[in-house]
Amino acid sequence: EVANQVLASWGCNDSLPTLPEFVDLTVLREMDDAVLANLTQMTKLEIARRRENGHHSYVAWLKGVPTAYGWVATRSAHVGELDLSFQLPSRHLYLWDFVTLTPWRGLGIYPHLLQQILKTEIINRDRFWIVRAPENQASGRGITKAGFQPVGKLSFLKHERGVGLISNRSFNALEDALLLGVKILYPAMIHTVAPCWRCVLALKRSGSTSEPNVGQGSVDAVGVRTRQLARFCSGQSNYYKFRNGHE
Repeated sequence: EVANQVLASWGCNDSLPTLPEFVDLTVLREMDDAVLANLTQMTKLEIARRRENGHHSYVAWLKGVPTAYGWVATRSAHVGELDLSFQLPSRHLYLWDFVTLTPWRGLGIYPHLLQQILKTEIINRDRFWIVRAPENQASGRGITKAGFQPVGKLSFLKHERGVGLISNRSFNALEDALLLGVKILYPAMIHTVAPCWRCVLALKRSGSTSEPNVGQGSVDAVGVRTRQLARFCSGQSNYYKFRNGHE
């Protein structure tokens, strides 16, 4: 079985499922770096750097106790498992680095946290993105309960540099791929992806130039190419705006 990162999305025209009422649970955007540092075990410098790069956070409080948190990217995003970086269109957000603290796992806090972020941010946004590891089934259930729909799967390419999107959506597949700066793959092309994203990433970080049982070459972060976008956007809607390069 090919190990992929699962990509999901929710938009302003999509339905929002009704979740069971969760008494005494409050989700708020967190502005206090001291609270975040204590909750996330990050340094205040790391938190400040995230804010400078256009990220902000939300915390779920149960009876006044912080139980879960997550981050929202507003300008650019990075999928660490695939070493993939991409720029976000102005009205898109990428949700990442979500954690429910151990004592409160299994209570259903995660979908409430996600959905409240959608309800809060939708005023100025049209599309939300999120990625999860394939082995994290609990995360997948929470994402689905919150209303996100699967877009496809992201995986390292087997015999060339880069990342591919095995898309579930024929209509928006090209736009999805251009947003991420990746190659579109179809089910018949499943043999072109690497069987283990952890192996490829480990080899890349070690500086190895060989990839036994996986393919050839290391994987670099993929950016959106201006020429590709110019060809795609010619005669199309000007709604999607992409920028070249990384933050």
